Amino acid sequence: MNLIITMVLIAVGLIHLLPAVGMLGPERLRNLYAIELANDELILLMRHRAVLFGLLGCALLGAASRPDWQGWALAAAVISTASFILLAGHEAYNAAVRRVILVDWMALGALGVASSLWLWRRYLM
Repeated sequence: MNLIITMVLIAVGLIHLLPAVGMLGPERLRNLYAIELANDELILLMRHRAVLFGLLGCALLGAASRPDWQGWALAAAVISTASFILLAGHEAYNAAVRRVILVDWMALGALGVASSLWLWRRYLM
């Protein structure tokens, strides 16, 4: 049970670290999402988003070895991942963004398993 929770935290942490390279500039963001960044304001917002993903990724990796962090880390990851999926809805997006949505669906499934195990361990054992 603990191993599964740890592995999910590491995997989802790494998934959230991948877009953090976007903080390095617009070219990285274009490569990640295959989108045109129309103005400096959008670039700023997307780079800030990349920083936040980096922070969440680091928190998830830290929580993998700190059981006292795992509950809030799992909750933050579920909220982040599920909110993106919900915001995406059923719109048509380019292949890069569809790939992000697919990976988020897989991450959300793994987070559901890890969260259930965490709750079981915390409240029923």
